[in-house]
Amino acid sequence: MPGWVSALALGVGLLAGHIAIYGIPQYPPREPGPRLFYLIAAASVLGLLETAWRAPLAMRWGMRVALTGTTVWLLLRPVMDLDSTRAMVWPLALTVALLGAWWSIDALVARAQGPSLPLALLVTLACAAPTLLLSGSVRFAQLGGALATALVVFAFAAWLWPEMTLTGATAVFVIAYYGLILCGRFYAYLPTSSSLLLAVAPPAAWAGELRWVRRAAWAPPLVRVLAAAIPAAAALVIVLRESDLSAY
Repeated sequence: MPGWVSALALGVGLLAGHIAIYGIPQYPPREPGPRLFYLIAAASVLGLLETAWRAPLAMRWGMRVALTGTTVWLLLRPVMDLDSTRAMVWPLALTVALLGAWWSIDALVARAQGPSLPLALLVTLACAAPTLLLSGSVRFAQLGGALATALVVFAFAAWLWPEMTLTGATAVFVIAYYGLILCGRFYAYLPTSSSLLLAVAPPAAWAGELRWVRRAAWAPPLVRVLAAAIPAAAALVIVLRESDLSAY
């Protein structure tokens, strides 16, 4: 499956899920959920562009920096104190962190073939969605469920066609997944510890690329899934311990 197909499929699937949850978003968007819709749309266009045109490395990462910085700014602007000199520190730090996660996932996509990486991301979302729900946001949890549903399809397709690539879909996944974490942290009650654990879960799949793990052919796929699942499950456990389940 060409990279542009994965970008288009994930982008269209998420946008359709977003409309089903929120309705057609207003423009200009004033709330984080509708803002995330347009950010996912922009990420889909970037994914298509990257797979259709092999831009120079500096230009490609320049577009990623622009999209990531815009994502952080638009999602956090309503809760920022623009009169404070510290107002720019957190957005800048979060932008750098998201770019690091993007680089990590992008490099892993280029190395890992087969269904194990989509499955690792799916397991992460299977923990992230209920974590968001228990943090007080049904809609953010539903968006996480829409992303998880798309990853089920990707994992099945990667099992049928091991040569399938997720290259084009990386931009969409990063903006959608980390956008949901930011929304959960700043607009719901997602604990900082759970936010950090969910953030490191996808890059943790790099554990499957360790040299001693790759000595056995069966080990890397299993380690990828487990390495991503452990921090994501820990994030869910933290929220479970802090939540009043009777409220749900």
